[in-house]
Amino acid sequence: MKFATALFTAFGFSAVANSSLIQRGYDDGDNHPTPPPQQQHGVTSFPNKFALGAKVGEDIYVVFELSDGQVEYGTKKYTVPCVTPTPIIEPCDTPTPTPTTEPCEEPTPEPITFTHPHPHKPWKRDGFDFDGDDSWLTFESSYGYDWYTLKNSVLRDSKYRIGEIAANHQFQFDLPVQPDALYTSGFSIVHDDGYWLLALNGKTSFWDSPVNDNGVYKIYNAPINPKSRQIELVVIVLV
Repeated sequence: MKFATALFTAFGFSAVANSSLIQRGYDDGDNHPTPPPQQQHGVTSFPNKFALGAKVGEDIYVVFELSDGQVEYGTKKYTVPCVTPTPIIEPCDTPTPTPTTEPCEEPTPEPITFTHPHPHKPWKRDGFDFDGDDSWLTFESSYGYDWYTLKNSVLRDSKYRIGEIAANHQFQFDLPVQPDALYTSGFSIVHDDGYWLLALNGKTSFWDSPVNDNGVYKIYNAPINPKSRQIELVVIVLV
């Protein structure tokens, strides 16, 4: 998908203010602190609505929001939209109108496969290179994904609730925000390893924790138990 540069010049691409996350994370008893993830700068205001996908390994699972604002993901994978071509059927070559019992052989359309480009672009400190960039993942409103907005480093959901990291490190949306929330701003979008990712204070690492045995997980900004896995949150733009 291509974005015109002029669309984005109206928005301030300010660097996220320096701030530190809790680096220790879950203590497994070996007294080894969780290594701090690499910090990146990013855009703190974004003109489009977008969904989120939890990237676990090479798979991306669609993030959804509960009625109370808690954020989770399950077994539903994000699939790249593709278009099935309409085959061009050549008429049978029949020199005479004599009827024939031989059926006309019609061509079978070749399936289209999509390969994610993974451009591995270096970070540009003066902003994003949107022109000619096809690495954005996209979705349409008919998909029914929960969507979010980002302005001045503040995340909001479709109900205008504010994204926050609660006191227990859980990623969720509230209005008003919880008074003891760890973070209610500091979000940005950065480019890393061929994807556009949500970052908190410039860091793209998040963690999950299983809700049940059915493949449902909540999302945190730090590991909270031995089952926590490090994940990333991929930005999926509404088109």
